[in-house]
Amino acid sequence: MIFAASPVIVLGMTMLISDVADALASGQLSARDHLEQCLAAIDSEDGRRAFVTVNAEEARRNADHTDMLHKAGATLPAFAGVTLSVKDLFDIAGEVTRAGSRVLDDAAPASVDATVVA
Repeated sequence: MIFAASPVIVLGMTMLISDVADALASGQLSARDHLEQCLAAIDSEDGRRAFVTVNAEEARRNADHTDMLHKAGATLPAFAGVTLSVKDLFDIAGEVTRAGSRVLDDAAPASVDATVVA
């Protein structure tokens, strides 16, 4: 399988996904540090309201788990530890999919992830 390198832009931060993945795999960057950089960028630009929901604590638990597996020498997927944001048009299990509309604020949470998210 061949992946094309695409720029990752998080509110002004630009890196190639492949560069982030390489830095994580080599131990040059931890998943937790990468996540905290992204969360800081989101917080610093919060006035833009670019993110409807930020699951920071869950993301921190996942990043810490990835770092633990990496330190234990586990074989990890190529993009393990790379942060991901999902547009509010796709279902994420347990989250309300609002599609950018306040009308859907009281909708029931999705029961499963959309295929593109899973």
